[in-house]
Amino acid sequence: IHGARPSLHLQHIQHCRIYVSEPTLGPVHVTDCRSSKIRCSAYQLRVHDSNDVTFGVWVRSGPIIEDCKGMVFEGNYYADDGKNEGSGKSEESGVVG
Repeated sequence: IHGARPSLHLQHIQHCRIYVSEPTLGPVHVTDCRSSKIRCSAYQLRVHDSNDVTFGVWVRSGPIIEDCKGMVFEGNYYADDGKNEGSGKSEESGVVG
């Protein structure tokens, strides 16, 4: 997924790889996701009713995880045109690591 966005909602996803190349300015909502991999950076991560999802994420505030199992969190992923990994800084988004 390319381009800036105020928020991102991922629902009813199965067996997918989702890579977000630029920071999401607000929250990323993940609901009913199964056996997938998600890489993104955002202000907040909210995950509900999901199973067996691997995340490569960087979030400014703590994640909210409800009714999930099998969640795996790999190291930090800071999206900036998909080229940089680890913590970083984006003046425009206000996301700071």
